[in-house]
Amino acid sequence: MSVMSTRERMDTVPYDRFRAEYLAEIREATKAMRLPEFKTILERLTDYPAYAASRKHFSDPFAPIIRESKNSCVIDLTKPKPESRLAIYTAQLASVCVLVEGANLPRADFAPNSFTQLVSQHLESLRRQPAEVLRQQNIKLHTMDTMRSQQLLRAFGLFTPDPDTTYQLSLGAGNGLKDAFFLHAEPWVRITGQGSQELISLGVERRWSKHIVLTDSDPEYSDHYIELNNREFPDIDAYNEKTENLLSRLPDKGFDTRNLVTALRFEHRMFPDVPGFLAQLAPCLSEGCDFIASVGAGDTIQDFVGRTEKIAEFFKVLKSLGLQPVVFRFHGPGKPLKQWKSIRFGGPSAATYQILYCKLKREALQLLSEG
Repeated sequence: MSVMSTRERMDTVPYDRFRAEYLAEIREATKAMRLPEFKTILERLTDYPAYAASRKHFSDPFAPIIRESKNSCVIDLTKPKPESRLAIYTAQLASVCVLVEGANLPRADFAPNSFTQLVSQHLESLRRQPAEVLRQQNIKLHTMDTMRSQQLLRAFGLFTPDPDTTYQLSLGAGNGLKDAFFLHAEPWVRITGQGSQELISLGVERRWSKHIVLTDSDPEYSDHYIELNNREFPDIDAYNEKTENLLSRLPDKGFDTRNLVTALRFEHRMFPDVPGFLAQLAPCLSEGCDFIASVGAGDTIQDFVGRTEKIAEFFKVLKSLGLQPVVFRFHGPGKPLKQWKSIRFGGPSAATYQILYCKLKREALQLLSEG
């Protein structure tokens, strides 16, 4: 991956690798079906509006995180305790609604062995399909990853905004698909019929922020961003330029200040100076702003180390400002190579390895300019 590319791409991977990563996602979903909490998980998705509303009323969403992480605010999701187990498997089943969107199954087939068998048959049918069909299926592995990330944060009561009041800035946004259409996407499961005629349907309602600013410096997206700027919905302003260049001009563009900033599966070279970036970001923000940054595997172990070190640097700087960052890890402990190979959900080509969430405060970030 070149330095110019600020976002891991949704390239089509070889069929066997795609199949393995797809099945890895399904296996984790079937683990949810075996949990004693599965009834609760399913109820969350069969009445998603009520569940989403309940996430807004946590008196202290950080309390369980602090308790489970023993004050470190770093959660290891490979060995989740009861609270994070419920959260991550709710997020996993929600993300599978993206992967198998439109599926209608007899209730009896919505069980671990039957569901896995049906998916395996579907994947086998793709082996002989044109490359474009496989590419579209591979994109779902990326978009479901975004669904899982945002649903994990929602489950903890951290990220709960109403899309209609959200003004979003997405950095290193690539083609914009994940940022524009899946950060607020709502999963649903519907149960119809009775007895032997009972069916389960899975799907997704796409929602988006009131206004979205996208930026990515990769010239590959130049024409695509022109097309995005000409769309009527969502309301997008896309800039094919470096982050620092856009941030220097954004406060003067007349846009509302941002209350959501994302850098999903970012390339670590994008942030050579974390304090400088945060100081430059401050004038663009509302007083309270959700910040979501995540990293993937990268193409090499050096990429992976660079990404995880950058997450650690964000965590350290934000904490030094008196803010309360949280990191969720989808991989195990150990040396970098062991971490790189120990992704719990999905596979290296599309899955997130770490998520950092923090509620930014403009006044706190302004301290970086004064110092």
